[in-house]
Amino acid sequence: MFNVFSSLKSLVALNKVIIENGVFILHCKVTVSILLVFTILITTKQHFGEPIDCLTGSEDVKFGRAVDEYCWIHSTFTVNELLNPKKVGKSAVQPGVGHYHPSRTTKTDHKYYQWVGFYLLFQAGLFYFPRFIWKLWEGGRLKVLTVSLDSILNRTESEVEQRKGKIVEYFLRNYHRHNAYAYRFITCEIVNCANVFGQIFLTNVFLGYHFSTYGQEIIKMLIIANYDESEGNPMDKVFPKVSKCIFNHFGASGNIVHQDVLCVLPLNILNEKIFIFLWFWFVFLAMVSMIGLLYRLLTIALPSVRAQRLQLIAALCDERMVQRVSQQCGYGDWFLLCLLGKNMDPVFYADIISELAFCFGSGYRLYGRRTRNGGCESTTVQKTYDRTSIIDPVYDTVEAPNP
Repeated sequence: MFNVFSSLKSLVALNKVIIENGVFILHCKVTVSILLVFTILITTKQHFGEPIDCLTGSEDVKFGRAVDEYCWIHSTFTVNELLNPKKVGKSAVQPGVGHYHPSRTTKTDHKYYQWVGFYLLFQAGLFYFPRFIWKLWEGGRLKVLTVSLDSILNRTESEVEQRKGKIVEYFLRNYHRHNAYAYRFITCEIVNCANVFGQIFLTNVFLGYHFSTYGQEIIKMLIIANYDESEGNPMDKVFPKVSKCIFNHFGASGNIVHQDVLCVLPLNILNEKIFIFLWFWFVFLAMVSMIGLLYRLLTIALPSVRAQRLQLIAALCDERMVQRVSQQCGYGDWFLLCLLGKNMDPVFYADIISELAFCFGSGYRLYGRRTRNGGCESTTVQKTYDRTSIIDPVYDTVEAPNP
């Protein structure tokens, strides 16, 4: 089984090229990994054995297996009035297990436990879907721009200058053309936030409308000193370890025999812990997602927030240069610069920001000019300047494109 877990390392490990933020990683990597681990634990029989074992009182092994299969497929039930053994006394041998009479007692059918593994796998797919879409939309742009730039120690000065020039040239050629790139990512962020709320709703339906208050009831039971024990253990309500099942079959004389059996569900020991964790994790993820969307809204509405964020990434760059670049960039340009900063050597990134600040300060926008056939012909821009006075740049020579 450990070999199976080791195969998840590629999913948990961060890629060399970071194309998302921390909240996105919590959704598409951390949550997906958690759900896949839970799926593996649920589907393996190494630690918990068979998922159901019904006590028939018969020595016929085949009959016992038939009852197990029937009760596993058609569900089991617990008696609601017997969920608190302390209240009902000897009427119940286990929470929810005792005499059941349709006219005097009510029951709760448990039909979901055989589908828990499939449901967790389905959830993992839903959480990974936004990243799949974003990877298609992103198209490997950052990988092309930042390949091998996480460290420039092993590169010559000429190689560094050449790569710097290409990145600056790309950025200026596509100046104010990155808004669609940024808004696609924001769309995926909104989908992530909607997905976690949708997962809470779907899980609540899946568990018979007990999941929405599941964690709150557990907290009350464990923390509150005067907890009302008449309400019963919430874990026994949702995931009973022992339940009842009625198996109808023909007796020796051909009459129908109603076999009332007890069924032990050892897998529910794990199920109750899994969904307790998922309740707290989904609540945490929903809060973080809402905060992330609020931050995204602030970056769209307030340029000062964008400038502060860019300054944090370009910590080695002069604050005035960062302010100049942030003021000149549109939202999509700023978004791309932030992603570039996560994938570049800090010194190299500071040089990129300095180059852009120089170009914006000089009023120069595009390296190139349109040709008659609609293409773009690159030109050479030669400049000599002192980096300490880059805030007030002056071109020494600028080669304009030939007419």
